[in-house]
Amino acid sequence: PFSALCLRFARSIMSIKAAETFASIASLDADAICELGNVSKLMQMCTSMEIKKHDIDIALDDADDNKKALAKLLENAAEKYKVTKDELAEEIAKEKKRIEDDCASKSVSYVKQRVLDDGVNVEKVDACLDGSDIKGDLLKLLVSPEILKTKIIQNQEAKRAEEKEMGEFVSLKPSELKRKAIELGVEDSDIDEAFDSGDSKNALCRLLVAKSKQLKSNSSDACGSAHRYIGTDE
Repeated sequence: PFSALCLRFARSIMSIKAAETFASIASLDADAICELGNVSKLMQMCTSMEIKKHDIDIALDDADDNKKALAKLLENAAEKYKVTKDELAEEIAKEKKRIEDDCASKSVSYVKQRVLDDGVNVEKVDACLDGSDIKGDLLKLLVSPEILKTKIIQNQEAKRAEEKEMGEFVSLKPSELKRKAIELGVEDSDIDEAFDSGDSKNALCRLLVAKSKQLKSNSSDACGSAHRYIGTDE
């Protein structure tokens, strides 16, 4: 069933406006959504749920009843965010195994740094360092339900951001994508390989998304290093 916990999980990866709308329609079907307001109100809700204007226009052009058409769009938009308890538990289990596998052959200092990077209280980390099984105790902190839920949310946010960015690039022509790739500093060999693939446009879009992600990551790392340097200096 779609529970309050799953609702909170879904809302955590959405914008504030989208989350508010989602909360009001998550348990409703299209007929019930129709009763929430007039066409203007449902249009506002579609905008809040980030439904593209193009999709709204197509739905209204083909509709005999505008309210029902908009309500169906909202129902479909809400559906993609729904996560059941079983699905959420499965995601948590997968993330736990992935972390455990990654840390299995790593040093205590590596696991400790990962725990600190995830924002675990320093006092809890220090308590682990005083125990008889330092690595095991640190790993327990790393795979705690709170940390795992945060990880899953971050992964979904990253995936959603990537999909949104892909959507922005899809509207560009291959020549425009190539020019943008060059501007971002994508390697010529990678661009050539994308053009030689079976779907050059999709390949170029993914190159741009990956490069954009790399640049943002480098920028964040640089800011973090600057803050650490300033803090040390003081």
